[in-house]
Amino acid sequence: MKIILLKDVEHLGNAGEIKRVASGFARNFLIPRDLAILATGKEIKKVQAKIEIEMKKKEKQLKNIKEIAEKLEKLKIEMPAKTASLKSKKLFGSVTNKKIADAINSQGDYKIDKHNIEIKEPIKELGKYEVEVKMGEGVKVTININVIRDKKKV
Repeated sequence: MKIILLKDVEHLGNAGEIKRVASGFARNFLIPRDLAILATGKEIKKVQAKIEIEMKKKEKQLKNIKEIAEKLEKLKIEMPAKTASLKSKKLFGSVTNKKIADAINSQGDYKIDKHNIEIKEPIKELGKYEVEVKMGEGVKVTININVIRDKKKV
């Protein structure tokens, strides 16, 4: 019996997929629990139209993400940080994901979450660093950050 899955079913498939299963399994388990419906011609067309709409949404979303990624790649961020002394390059503390996210978001109308920022090693000294930002849909952007001495307080 051919069915269309309405929800993800473990060891069977994901929502929207058309599967062939035993008729007893479909009638006694999947259909009563609203996990699937019979795969008639009309229902298959509905599912295909729904999948097509979802694909268009994903393409549009990916296009938007890539546009934002291009803008982010061009950013050069300077982050003032307190140092232990005037001669020392060591920071008083470190530059965290949250501080980087706040600096990026203040540069424009971005909404970067601190959890999407990957720092290869802790930033504990003055200098230039590269940080990766995960944008979603598999898109990653490398941003250059220059950690400079805070002129206000040392």
